[in-house]
Amino acid sequence: MGYVSDKLELKGMVGSQALVAFQRSDGTMAVYSSPIKSYDTHLEQGNLSFLVYTLSAVYENDFFVIFATLGIPNNVTTVNQLWQQGPLHGNTPGMHSMSGPNLKSYGTLDFLSGKVVATGTHHSSVSTMKIAHGIMNTISWGILMPIGAIVAWNFKGFGPAWFYVHVSCQVLGSLGGIAGSVTGLMLGHKSSGIEYKGHKCIGITLMSLATVQVLARFLLWPKTGSQV
Repeated sequence: MGYVSDKLELKGMVGSQALVAFQRSDGTMAVYSSPIKSYDTHLEQGNLSFLVYTLSAVYENDFFVIFATLGIPNNVTTVNQLWQQGPLHGNTPGMHSMSGPNLKSYGTLDFLSGKVVATGTHHSSVSTMKIAHGIMNTISWGILMPIGAIVAWNFKGFGPAWFYVHVSCQVLGSLGGIAGSVTGLMLGHKSSGIEYKGHKCIGITLMSLATVQVLARFLLWPKTGSQV
């Protein structure tokens, strides 16, 4: 499947103008145009925002090659190009993978020079944010919060210092969790139409429990030296 954006600033999937090719179950080739209006698209056939005069495709050596003559409007000579491959359900194209090379499969196409530049820069910021989101939440929920709980349960006999270590871990873990949650919300905003419900529910549950725990700790702050 190939996608051409008729506006240079358009780098996402929604709004793209697709040229679709696949081999039907009976072995014949299907090739057509499809405007992508949402992430729930099944790549239905439709007219694009620019003219497509001729359209054909071949399948050779495990590759689909699409041939098309396009009428690009408003004297546009450079466009963004995306290309994807995904599963086939009967004779209906399915959603492509949302990881790895599928998130970097785009570049710019210059019709005058014929030069194609694969950039993938659109997802670089998203990839960096995903890494930051994972690191912050791993340190917060996977390291600091458990250490704080372990200290509270096992080191009460070592003087009042246990309490301050416990509170420091819990507070820092909560702050890191908040930062990770904010990053997650930003990722959701950048990936409109894509939602990982299980991951989101787990995150909201952890954030809620941590907030209650930290607030309870401050409201029920014991006196220095308390073994409770």
